[in-house]
Amino acid sequence: MADQAPPPQETPAKPKKKLPLTLIIVLGVALAEAGAFFAVFQYIGRGPATAAGASSQSEGESAEGEVASEAVAETKEEKGGEAKAEEGRGEAQPAAAAKEGEPGVKDGAAKGSVTGLAEVLVVKNFRVPNNKSGRLFIYDMDLSIVVTASGKERLEKTVKERNAEIADTIAQIIRRASEKTLAEDDLQALRYQIKEGLLEIIQDEKLVQRILIPRFVPIRAD
Repeated sequence: MADQAPPPQETPAKPKKKLPLTLIIVLGVALAEAGAFFAVFQYIGRGPATAAGASSQSEGESAEGEVASEAVAETKEEKGGEAKAEEGRGEAQPAAAAKEGEPGVKDGAAKGSVTGLAEVLVVKNFRVPNNKSGRLFIYDMDLSIVVTASGKERLEKTVKERNAEIADTIAQIIRRASEKTLAEDDLQALRYQIKEGLLEIIQDEKLVQRILIPRFVPIRAD
C-alpha cells in the first residue's frame, strides 16, 4: 500500500480571458463604418440612372435652344427682307417722281446737274472766209463748248463779257487753217486748234471739256 503512487493532481483550468472593452469598442466602430460605406456605395450605384435623366434633360434643353435659334434667325431674315423691301420702295419713289414730272426732268437736263455736263453756245451763224485752197470759201458755222455743269454760269459770263475776243480768235484760226484741216470729216484738228485758242482766254483747262461744231458749211464765194 505504501508503494502506491499518489493520484495525479488535476491541472486547474485556466480562466477564460475576456476581450478588453477597448477592443470591443474598436470593433463596433469598424462595423459601423463598414455599414456606412456599404450604404454610400448603394447610393452611388443608383447614380447612372440620375445621370441619364440629366442627360435627357440637357438634350431637351439643347433641342429647345436650337428651336429658339432657328426662330431668331427666321425673325432676322424677315426683318432683313422688310428692310430690303423698304429700300426698294425708297428707290422706286424717286423714279416714279421723275416719271410723273417729266417736264421738270427735261428742264433739269437742259440746265445740267452739279455733277453732269452742259453746253454753252459760243457763236451761231458765224461766217469766216478762207482762201488757202486757191479759191475763196465762206465757212458758215455754229460752235458750242461742253462744260461741267457747275462751271456753266461762269463760262456763260466769260463768253458774254469777252464775246468779241472769242469771235476774233475763232476767225483767225479758220482763216489760217489749211485746206486739209478744213476738209476733215470730223474736223478733229480744227476742234483742237479752237480749244487751245479759247483756253488762252478762259484760263481754265478743266472747264472746257469738248468743242462742238454741229454746223460747218463751206460756201463758194468766187
